[in-house]
Amino acid sequence: MRGREFLINLCKACNDGKSTAKLHSQILKTGFSHDSFLATKLTSLYSNFSSIEQVQKLFDEMPQRTVYLWNSILRAYSKHKQWKKTWVLFKNMISDEKGEENVPDNYTLSTVLKACAELQLLKHGEILHGFLWKHEKIRLDLFVGSALIEFYSKCGEMSDASKVFNEFEKPDVVLWTSMVSGYEQNGYFEKAIAFFSRMVVEKGVDPDRVTLVSLVSACAKLMNLKLGRSVHGFVVRRGFESELSLVNALLNMYAKTGIVKVAENLFRMIEVKDVVTWSSMIGCYSRNGAAVESLNLFNEMINKGCRPNAVTVVSALQACAVACNLDEGRRIHELATKRDVVAWVALLSGYALNGMANKSIGIFKDMLCSGIQPDAVSMVKILASSSELGILHQAECLHGYVTSSGFDNNAFIGASLIELYSKCGSLDYAIKVFEGIIDKDVVLWSAMIAGFGIHGRGEEALKLFHRMILIMQVIIFCYPICTVLMENG
Repeated sequence: MRGREFLINLCKACNDGKSTAKLHSQILKTGFSHDSFLATKLTSLYSNFSSIEQVQKLFDEMPQRTVYLWNSILRAYSKHKQWKKTWVLFKNMISDEKGEENVPDNYTLSTVLKACAELQLLKHGEILHGFLWKHEKIRLDLFVGSALIEFYSKCGEMSDASKVFNEFEKPDVVLWTSMVSGYEQNGYFEKAIAFFSRMVVEKGVDPDRVTLVSLVSACAKLMNLKLGRSVHGFVVRRGFESELSLVNALLNMYAKTGIVKVAENLFRMIEVKDVVTWSSMIGCYSRNGAAVESLNLFNEMINKGCRPNAVTVVSALQACAVACNLDEGRRIHELATKRDVVAWVALLSGYALNGMANKSIGIFKDMLCSGIQPDAVSMVKILASSSELGILHQAECLHGYVTSSGFDNNAFIGASLIELYSKCGSLDYAIKVFEGIIDKDVVLWSAMIAGFGIHGRGEEALKLFHRMILIMQVIIFCYPICTVLMENG
């Protein structure tokens, strides 16, 4: 027994992979390799300092698996963001024949609900919620309640999240914050602010750093600078101004609302800047027309050893487009560690906006060769960039790609193609695209009517407008349509 106590004390001293491996060796030598408590401790240590494969190997070697050991490996996979494996392990847990105590507890369920949230497994999470109704003690655990609210929020079900919240007589700051964050993340910015007000003013619950980050984000998205400044004052009074994530949120708010000087002051005050800090300030300059400052700051970031993310790269590329510095744009694009579709489209748009058609289509080809496939949203942006150039050959190439990629029945892409062909002077192609799409929405009809207008064919535009009214059986007030009809009598 003394040997076991010694090994337990050794667990507390482990602070890296090397010491964990030594502990594991001691456990094997002393014959405690099947001790479930030590195995649970070792699993937790390996998840911190070693590979997930080592954690799985240790778990597989255990003949007896307690709920604590299961929780340990579930947390390990969750920590490594391997959500599918987390869910599969949970299914194995509840059907495992080796363990005797495999009834999930509050730690199990909060971890698995997190996996359901990340994987958007609404039905699976609802089944877990149903299980909780049979176990009131676990259901009313604050930790599980927070996980349930986060799950429903991530799945866009804020009414269900609200029902969970209302089950708690005395919700703590974590539950309140989960609701504020949920409303903010789902675009209910006014509700997020109202919920925060209820939390602080009515219930007297002190917000934490996470609550305030969500509140500042809501202010930024509403462009509510007055409230944002009040929150900033609250942050200073509460002594949160050293919290990097919160200062980053404030910096981003001032950047989005165009208050460049205040954003600059905040940026200078931050001693240890992370990639979000740099990206917010670079984006601030880029968004507010200060392209040179944006690029200078980007280069300073690189020189200081901070690796840019996709957001940083896109902001810098947009600055290059404004400054007509496309060689610099190419260099920045090469620096990107993860060249996702957004970064490629930003570079392509930069060339397109500066009238460099051949370069623009060349970038699109490079993007495809690198294995990056544009989604529907990105394809619309690419077509919109090309429509500014009005080059028929480029339009035909892009149309071919749209068809081969299965986007030809997408109404938004169809509308972009119609606009592209109309601006290239090929109305016949535009009409073919229009007639080829079965499910026509208002955007598609509007694009075709505008196409007739561009070519001075007002009578056909008017006929198409009446046809749209008959088919859709609604009266649509659309500025571009009205403009075309007025200009063409």
